[in-house]
Amino acid sequence: MYLLDTTAIIELFRGDAQVKEVLERKRNDCAATSISYLEIFTRIYHKQLKKEEKYFTQFFSSTPIYFFDLKAAKESSKLMSALYSRGTPINQADVMIAGIGIANKAQGIITKDGDFKQVKAVSDLEIFFI
Repeated sequence: MYLLDTTAIIELFRGDAQVKEVLERKRNDCAATSISYLEIFTRIYHKQLKKEEKYFTQFFSSTPIYFFDLKAAKESSKLMSALYSRGTPINQADVMIAGIGIANKAQGIITKDGDFKQVKAVSDLEIFFI
């Protein structure tokens, strides 16, 4: 299973051809996280984006979702600790998404976010950049 990072989900909404191609190949093996839901819907509610709300409500109701639980928190803590030790800490939301991936034995993360290069350096997750 591959987790879609928030950036991949947003690029899918924007109609990015490369993301669509990747998802067509891996669609039955992709999931999202509750962290991406938070990141996306915070902006939707703040800016009252009705078109986006409809699209993302449909997306999240038709895509498997993995949640940030204690197992994910433990893995995220280990990741962030390793990143701090290297002097390369990143956005906590990205670390939480990666922690969810590790806790749920994801094969990797599909993203457009360069911060995940740091995650790749301290974990066994495959990071698929789009």
